[in-house]
Amino acid sequence: MVNLGTPCDLGGNDLPPNTPPVNHDEPDGTGPSWHPFKSRAQFELADFIFRRDQMSGGRIDELMDILATMDEGGTPPFSNHKELYGLIDAISPEEKWECISINHADVERAQMDGTSTANLPTWKQGDYNIWFRDPKALVQKQLSNPDFKDFIDYAPRQVFGKNHQRIWSDFMTGNWAWEQCVSDFGC
Repeated sequence: MVNLGTPCDLGGNDLPPNTPPVNHDEPDGTGPSWHPFKSRAQFELADFIFRRDQMSGGRIDELMDILATMDEGGTPPFSNHKELYGLIDAISPEEKWECISINHADVERAQMDGTSTANLPTWKQGDYNIWFRDPKALVQKQLSNPDFKDFIDYAPRQVFGKNHQRIWSDFMTGNWAWEQCVSDFGC
């Protein structure tokens, strides 16, 4: 299998020419999902209410009552604040954050040497927590997001200006990406 930046399926196999793109809004597991929310709109409303506005439970219930009167069927996006909180709690556990704790190398040296850290600046004496997500999973999600489809170069390329001078504008126009693709082990 050799992929030269042509559209491919999840297995990396080239798709036939003019194959339509995957519809990522379908809830059939072929693309990103808004699970456990019913739609992007419901997710964005929950995000607005819970994270950005930090609305109280009572005010959420009041807002849902107002939204229910605006709906022909009398159905609000969430029945009450308890349902909203339950959906937030049900967000996939694969989205977990990891944490590592670090400190300055001078502290490590002082501990190994048995010397005092009192003369070190305060910022060097502290332990710092760094929170992160699995970088591979994060990049996979970004690459599968249809919003980025017109803004990502999937194949290395060499770009030249009018006077045949080389133009570098992003990672895929760089030497390393090009050399990986044209080497025996590359694309």
